[in-house]
Amino acid sequence: MLKCNKWLLMFLSFHFICVLEVHAATIIASSCSQYDVQTAISSASDRDTVIVPVGNCTWTKQILISKGITLEGAGIDKTVIKSTSDKILRMEVAEPKSWRLTGFTFTGDTGAAGIVIVVSTAKNWRIDHLKFDNPVTQAINTNNSGYGLIDHCVFNLNGTIGIQMRHSEWNGKLYGDGSWADALYFGTEKALYIEDNTFYVAEGKMENVIDSVGGARWVFRNNTIINGNLTTHGTETTGRDRSVRSYEIYNNTFNVTGSLYTTLIQLRGGTGVIFGNTAMNYKTLAQAVSFRDVHSFNVWGACDGTSNFDNNDGFTYDVGNHTSGNGESILTNGIKNWQVNEWIGYSLHNTTTGKSSIITSNTTMTISVSPDPFNGDLIWNNGDGYEIKKSYPCIDQIGRSTGNLLSSNPPVPIEWPQQTLEPVYEWNNTINGTDADIVSGSPHIQENRDYYNDTPKPGYTPYTYPHPLTVTPNPPTMLPIQ
Repeated sequence: MLKCNKWLLMFLSFHFICVLEVHAATIIASSCSQYDVQTAISSASDRDTVIVPVGNCTWTKQILISKGITLEGAGIDKTVIKSTSDKILRMEVAEPKSWRLTGFTFTGDTGAAGIVIVVSTAKNWRIDHLKFDNPVTQAINTNNSGYGLIDHCVFNLNGTIGIQMRHSEWNGKLYGDGSWADALYFGTEKALYIEDNTFYVAEGKMENVIDSVGGARWVFRNNTIINGNLTTHGTETTGRDRSVRSYEIYNNTFNVTGSLYTTLIQLRGGTGVIFGNTAMNYKTLAQAVSFRDVHSFNVWGACDGTSNFDNNDGFTYDVGNHTSGNGESILTNGIKNWQVNEWIGYSLHNTTTGKSSIITSNTTMTISVSPDPFNGDLIWNNGDGYEIKKSYPCIDQIGRSTGNLLSSNPPVPIEWPQQTLEPVYEWNNTINGTDADIVSGSPHIQENRDYYNDTPKPGYTPYTYPHPLTVTPNPPTMLPIQ
């Protein structure tokens, strides 16, 4: 009986190994031409590697990859692909498969969506050792619910975005709603990791080398950036899409070679950690802003005490009329005797025009507000009515985290989603050798409440570096023994 079991185990083990070998082939494309590469990919199976040889080729149509394979060129500046349209390479691989793209130079594109498009739900993909040479628009555009690693790539940018990120289908919910209803996963693999890359932006062409929206969760570490900055979108200018969800930005080096650039990181929503970064020739490390302070955006409205998506207190604090001249940017009510600056952080409404903005200062009889860069400032004519209201916090604003699930378009329920407080933390960052901090660009966003400077985040531990995908092969998808 023991002897029989031994031979049975040997047979099954041998058969299992054969299955793995069959599904781990190396396929060499005849050339780097689009036809030959597509032919090689079509013949590949999950876990196979498709090798593209040295050459310079032009691709005119999109190649779609839905298999868990490795597509490997001969190396940067050895296998060079020029694209004549955007979305030239689309990675649409579903979990639990893994995939990898490595060893190419990509140059050119004429569309708005980027060269490499990632709409994968896989949770362990890798893009590495690529060069993007002066793309017309974005180099890499990621969307969907998956996450992985972008490492050891070179981005030569001429006023264009390097990587655009969304997690707009996190947990199967659209627009980033699922990401905002889920817990934070700081210091885990559940984010898009961008590490050990180099971003060069042409001098005088300062651009966002990173942009994010739609519930995106990302980690940006150990990168070198020349003449570039990082930005995030809030729940505002992109319509139904939600704000960025989380960001971990650390151990990067930034430098401006031309004129002084104002802000290194623009924060417009979500929460994160920023630490250990070294910068030269920037003025500000990070600015925290809220565009809905000053403008009413489609779907969400303004954060001025009238949108039900924000936490409004429901009171009208003061009413009256403008008693000065026409076309003025400062409200005057000659019969008032307010305390100086008592209205900072409240919202001032012109009930005649329907426009509002957040209050930045006041005297005993006048009120000043933030300008609106999107559609004209709040202007007063003699006799215009006003109201003062208040809202805090705004939906998805900086320092906010998990809340109730929204869904559909327009979003429902139309109510404040009870988001928890989760401040942004900043520590050990320098500009020109001097300590650098987050600054607030909005009365809605306050230090020592929505963010903390020079304070490590309690309990935070960074994820393993280098990322495990750089040192171990992508795990195979297990197949049943035949």
